[in-house]
Amino acid sequence: MDPRELYLKNPPIQEFCQLVQKEKALLIEEIWDSPKALLASLALQESGKKIVIITGGERESRLFDDFAYFYKGKVVEFPAWETLPSEDIPPSPDIVGERYKILQEKPEIILT
Repeated sequence: MDPRELYLKNPPIQEFCQLVQKEKALLIEEIWDSPKALLASLALQESGKKIVIITGGERESRLFDDFAYFYKGKVVEFPAWETLPSEDIPPSPDIVGERYKILQEKPEIILT
């Protein structure tokens, strides 16, 4: 049996899948990277909606790696502006271009 079929039979996972189908948006906080990758993959599968995960630093890299097990599609890392809103410095044209390029690709899962 495929291991993925086992967790789909888990009652809390089934309840999560039902919530994803009913709700417009969900906010899930304070969970480890692997469960986050699993739930995001399930949410995409159940709803067909785009998934945005706000994370950062080392955790973002680990989460990005965890998606390889739960999701076979493309997961992209959305680059930060690297400037603060209070600064009077425009973002780098390279970052603006990279962000625009990513949005044109219409990824299903974005880490930012």
